[in-house]
Amino acid sequence: MAKCSVTLDDNDQLRMYKWMIKKLPTSINGTYVYAVIFRDSVDEGDIYTRGIDYIRAWAQLSKETVSKYLKDLTEKGLIIKKEYYDQGRKFTGYCATDAWKKLEEEHEKEEAERRKDPKYKEYYEMEDQMMEGMRRIEEDYNRRKMQAASKI
Repeated sequence: MAKCSVTLDDNDQLRMYKWMIKKLPTSINGTYVYAVIFRDSVDEGDIYTRGIDYIRAWAQLSKETVSKYLKDLTEKGLIIKKEYYDQGRKFTGYCATDAWKKLEEEHEKEEAERRKDPKYKEYYEMEDQMMEGMRRIEEDYNRRKMQAASKI
């Protein structure tokens, strides 16, 4: 695999939602590609403009493999390719389509049904505790980050 020209900094974050992992009709690598684009283009009118190398840095995939997943996600209607101009030059970007809303809704309905099932009770109790712990860690991290920034 050719060397990737992008280095992720310590503040870069990527959130993989549960519905992405469970409902996207692609592999985990395709889900990584989608998640990077989704993060930057989920708000209406936004376009993912960072290029293929940025996706490669996150997903640890070759340029050819990222291109394959971009094509696949486009054909499945999960993202759309958009041309845009910057300083008179033409570039290609991507946007997440509204298809994610339906996938998230389906996932939430399925989760709600499973939560009612007694055989999943212990699993969801553990998951809730884990999520609460992660929320606290994130809050603490953000608090410390703000404190450090205020000292500069």
